[in-house]
Amino acid sequence: MSARVEKGKRWFKFVLMLLAVTAVVKIFFALGSPNSANKFAIALVQFIGGVIVLGLPAFLLGWVTGPKDERSPNEPGGHELAPLDTSFSAPAADDRPRDTSARSTSSVTDASPPDEKFWAAALAEFDSPLRRPGLWASAFAETDGNESRAKAIYLRHRARELHHEHQRQQAELKHQAELARMTEEQRAYASLPKGTCANCEAVIPIASEQCSKCGAAFGPGSTWRITPLAGSSTP
Repeated sequence: MSARVEKGKRWFKFVLMLLAVTAVVKIFFALGSPNSANKFAIALVQFIGGVIVLGLPAFLLGWVTGPKDERSPNEPGGHELAPLDTSFSAPAADDRPRDTSARSTSSVTDASPPDEKFWAAALAEFDSPLRRPGLWASAFAETDGNESRAKAIYLRHRARELHHEHQRQQAELKHQAELARMTEEQRAYASLPKGTCANCEAVIPIASEQCSKCGAAFGPGSTWRITPLAGSSTP
């Protein structure tokens, strides 16, 4: 039974209880009066009229203000999910390596300021024949020929580039170290292009026909699609 109907029934029962209490009180006081039969009949008629006039509107109001029903994925109008395929042959969840092919790029795009060594390397490059002429010309033009400001722009740009390049190298070394600790099966799984399930956002191989977490199917005719991660390509 829907939540709306349940709320309507609760409101109807509440109004019905109030009407019943009122009718009982009227009948009780009418017992000792000369016209008790007439008063009993009036109380009964008022009770029935109250049910119609107050009870039914209370039910409708409860139904209208009740929460909407949530459809399950397999009900009409919901997203139909295929049953979970327990024969999925990928490594078990506890044995799977952390998805090194989907490494976060936060370390590469870290907004923290570069260390002093990167500023020193940028300054050494600026004062040497290795200065990049294209970058220097761009900074010089941006500052309308102000050499001091152009030098500051050049150093800032190169320090950040060196900092990010160092982070990329460290991430790659960490990735290689993780691969070295894996079994052959884990390395094969980690090397597969990855994407995210459109239903539960789990990271799964792009070639998967079904999500191993929620059971969403990606075969022909399915509306679900796997969104490739940055750096992953569809085979």
